[in-house]
Amino acid sequence: MGRFKDVQKFVAKQGLDAALINNPANRRYLSGFTGSTGYVLLTPTESLFFADFRYVEQAQNECAGYEIVSIKGEEDLMAYLKDNNFKKLGVEEKFVTLSFANALRLRSGVETMI
Repeated sequence: MGRFKDVQKFVAKQGLDAALINNPANRRYLSGFTGSTGYVLLTPTESLFFADFRYVEQAQNECAGYEIVSIKGEEDLMAYLKDNNFKKLGVEEKFVTLSFANALRLRSGVETMI
């Protein structure tokens, strides 16, 4: 609990809108979530966990300090990023696939990823 605070400080220091974490090991370390799928989104002031609708209850029990957002799939995450005008996003360089990076740019409107 609270491990995400250092990432939030980093996000603020780098001038990012948020950091998106989807590596299972990092996701578990930061949120405590033991399920097989989900995304951590950390802004300088918010901690959100995007859970597949099948894992919402588990996320509510395991992700202390996080707002849980139910999604049906990647499209819902992209829509959230677009609707909330995220432009500069930190991602895990060695874990993000080219297709996911392209989707972030094309479907969510993210302009910069570091």
